[in-house]
Amino acid sequence: YSNAHPIAHTFLIWVCFKLGHLLSFGNNTCVAIYTLCQMLFMSAVFSYVSTYILRKRAPKWFFIGTVAFFALLPVNGFFAVTMWKDFIFSCFLLLLIPCLIEVVQTKGEWFNQPLHFIWFFVLSMLISVFRSNGIMIVFLTLVSVLIFLPRKKLRFSLLAAASLVVVIAYQTILLPGLGIEQTSRTEALGIPMNQICRVAALGLDLTDEQQKMVDDLVGTDITEVYRPEGYDSIKFNPKYNASALDQDMGGYLKLWGNLLLKYPSVYFESYFCQTLGYWYPDIQNEITDAYVYENPNGIYEV
Repeated sequence: YSNAHPIAHTFLIWVCFKLGHLLSFGNNTCVAIYTLCQMLFMSAVFSYVSTYILRKRAPKWFFIGTVAFFALLPVNGFFAVTMWKDFIFSCFLLLLIPCLIEVVQTKGEWFNQPLHFIWFFVLSMLISVFRSNGIMIVFLTLVSVLIFLPRKKLRFSLLAAASLVVVIAYQTILLPGLGIEQTSRTEALGIPMNQICRVAALGLDLTDEQQKMVDDLVGTDITEVYRPEGYDSIKFNPKYNASALDQDMGGYLKLWGNLLLKYPSVYFESYFCQTLGYWYPDIQNEITDAYVYENPNGIYEV
């Protein structure tokens, strides 16, 4: 097993298949069980967020607009029936937003309730294990809240420390102990690495050492594999050298910081291009397939 595709999501799929097999169903029905569970989960999250907005007495048009966004946007229906970890991860992020609103509005008093404290901790864990870069999101969120929280700093510091310790232990002790291979750092650092590659692909000034680091990582002519919309075309090229990043992550992060100071506008362009689907939903970027490949597992389209 590998954590390249988060093992937490693989485990959810395994549970659905085990349940289906216990009921003497075939693999295709097991996929349907997973899909049904995901649909119910996403519906529950959308309902919770909508009712939260209602409880906060937001303007009626905002509540209606939110419900309409969840219910009528076609892509939400597509997400609900796609077996991919990003959609569950996104729901966990969505659940985090009301928590942060409560923390800000109550100036940290929200954490006086032990259940709130535990819920925030659990969400932090789920976000961290359902995407390789989830721990970065959690870390930045915790630091930001800690900086702007006028009170409860000690309690929140303990929460932040506990969250990071548990996630690190999960990744470095539990998974290896279960024989699960850790994912390459490429999975967690795709956006910053693609920002570096944009600088190189545009032919901007790099020192010989900086150019060598890019060449060692990419393994081929950067202009042939660089795509503004994402890092996949680089990391999936046959000559890509993930071990370069794994063995010298500090050096590549230093390179990223140096080029950020020198080319901030290029970095902004790169980030904008890689997240364009959030700002311009009509963008075409093939990230998943809407059909089932031929396979020996008895899974087929119906």
